[in-house]
Amino acid sequence: MEENKYIVEDECKLLTALGKILKEEPNCPSEEEILAQEDDIMVLDPANVMGVIAKTNRARRLLRRFMDKDRLGTQKVPELRYDDLVTSKSKFSTDYMVHAVNLFKVVNALKGIDADESCFVMRVGNDYPLTMSNKDWAIILAPRVDTD
Repeated sequence: MEENKYIVEDECKLLTALGKILKEEPNCPSEEEILAQEDDIMVLDPANVMGVIAKTNRARRLLRRFMDKDRLGTQKVPELRYDDLVTSKSKFSTDYMVHAVNLFKVVNALKGIDADESCFVMRVGNDYPLTMSNKDWAIILAPRVDTD
């Protein structure tokens, strides 16, 4: 059974939130090409600080607009491992964090089938990328590094 699509109003809100993080690509893959991918799809923001990951087909349909067709299948989602029970201390850009949280805030306000999808999981490690995810979306945010 094919996964449900977002309703049009929700899709517009998500595309607006994604557009504040990513840049649209004129050479994007077709819906068929993006749905043929077996793995999660990740697109990096122009500064390579944040990766937005589509984990389901309906999320892939939206994220495809921000992916270069020539890079399809080449951008692998990293496997991040977090140590349990370790107090973490990392610095992150507040600008990028606001965009990430806003994407999940939009998801929280959806009116369609996902009206109950109101939370996301956040993981962080010492000087390690932060991940935020729910069933459809994930974001990886690189930590700030001190430059001397």
